[in-house]
Amino acid sequence: MSSQSSFSQQTDKTFWKYGHLIFTGFYLLPLIINFDQFTKSQMGLCLAFYIAFIILYVKAINCDNTKITTLFLALLAICFSATFFTSGTPTLYGFVAYVAGYSYNLKQRFYAALAIVAALFSSSYLSDMGKLQYFLAVALILCAALFSYGIAAKRERDHKKREQESANQLEQLAAIAERERIARDLHDILGHSLSSIALKAELANKLNQGERYEQANNEIAQVADLARQLLSDVRSAVSDLKELNLVSQVAQLK
Repeated sequence: MSSQSSFSQQTDKTFWKYGHLIFTGFYLLPLIINFDQFTKSQMGLCLAFYIAFIILYVKAINCDNTKITTLFLALLAICFSATFFTSGTPTLYGFVAYVAGYSYNLKQRFYAALAIVAALFSSSYLSDMGKLQYFLAVALILCAALFSYGIAAKRERDHKKREQESANQLEQLAAIAERERIARDLHDILGHSLSSIALKAELANKLNQGERYEQANNEIAQVADLARQLLSDVRSAVSDLKELNLVSQVAQLK
């Protein structure tokens, strides 16, 4: 695979992992549409909440389960606080729901969903939100949709993880099987050839002691040929070991 192709695949993976963050931009719509109604301090706070949310969200979808609850609560606190300054927080609540669906198991999701609903209703009522019904409807729809999407994404991630583990196990088994095969081949090759070399060397020694030099030299020459052939066979076996690959080994195991 070329470096350009590899870079393209990495870019695609990054896009699909973080590309959906573009939809968090809907949080900024009230600031854009009602620009004149916000003071500079309010706009600064809203932007600070947004930046903090993005940073924590990226950490949340990349962290292990031991730290996710802290990040989840921090994201929820940002949504709760931001609702007092802007009506764009339904989008952020939806992404918090995605984190809950993506990171938690069944029981934990239930409590996370309750926490999201409680924060959503309490923040909207305490902030005296205008058009409350519209705000809650949009927020609840987004939360339900992204919560379900998070669950589906978790299942897909777990499925790919199991597939990768199975592939790794297959590769290990294939390598073990191939090494065992080569060990057997080496045993057969070395055992037969070394036995022949030992016998011919002993015979050459006896012929030499009996002053039958021509026959002794003939046996010595055969020993040399056997040694060269043995070396070639060993090199061939070792070369096969270096050329192990998953596809051929799976085919051989089948």
